[in-house]
This record gives sequence, C-alpha cells and structure tokens, in this order.
Amino acid sequence: MRGLKALKNNNEINLKKADKGATTVVLSKQDKINECQIQLNNKDHYMPLEQPMLVETNRKIIQLINELYRKNHIHL
Repeated sequence: MRGLKALKNNNEINLKKADKGATTVVLSKQDKINECQIQLNNKDHYMPLEQPMLVETNRKIIQLINELYRKNHIHL
C-alpha cells in the first residue's frame, strides 16, 4: 500500500488505467507529454484555433451565470 501511495505522489510519473482491460500503465511525465502532443498533432481530430477563445468563453460564462441568477436558480 505504501508503494502505491509513493507512486501516486511521484510527480515525475503518470499512472492511468489502460484503454482496455484492468491494467495500470506507468508513464514518465515526458512520455505523457509526448503522447498528448501526438494526439494534438492529429489534424483528423484536432484543429488549431484561429484565435484564443478565452475572452468569448468568459463572456458566455458570465452571461450564463447572470441568466441563472435572474431566474433564481443560483444565489450569490
């Protein structure tokens, strides 16, 4: 049990369940970054944004919160 806790607390590795089966996969931090970069570079699944979407997303969130507040769904 201590060994598992030590692995979970190690910031240099990444533990995750395998896509298939009940196996646990251990990746180094750099291997995980490389795996993610390969996925993001797949243009069939991901496209780069033309511009950051932070401002528009923030505006939509504020609009949604205000709407929920006006309809008495949340209390601030």
